[in-house]
Amino acid sequence: MDDLAERIKYLEAMEIVHMAEIKQQSAALKDGLRPSALLKNAVQSITGSPAIRHTAVDTSVGMAAGWAARKIFTLNSKNIFRKLLGYGLQYIATNVVIKKMPKLREHTDS
Repeated sequence: MDDLAERIKYLEAMEIVHMAEIKQQSAALKDGLRPSALLKNAVQSITGSPAIRHTAVDTSVGMAAGWAARKIFTLNSKNIFRKLLGYGLQYIATNVVIKKMPKLREHTDS
């Protein structure tokens, strides 16, 4: 009977230890799934990878160039055709700049 009581106490102590570990792991999981933590991890992965960083910079510069080209071309015009041509110009300018950015980066790096 003594052996059985000791075994029960041991198992109860192990249950307390396991429950504490489960609570600790669930708290860590909950902290890891917070939106701020997810955003922080995403930003770290982007800044950590040069290829992704270059792609993000290329896209941003291309989009800015396209937007600027459209704004300069339309100049607050009310004409629908001028606006449509402005959007077409924005699309073309964005894609041209995005495609030329790697060559420009190679030229400036060397």
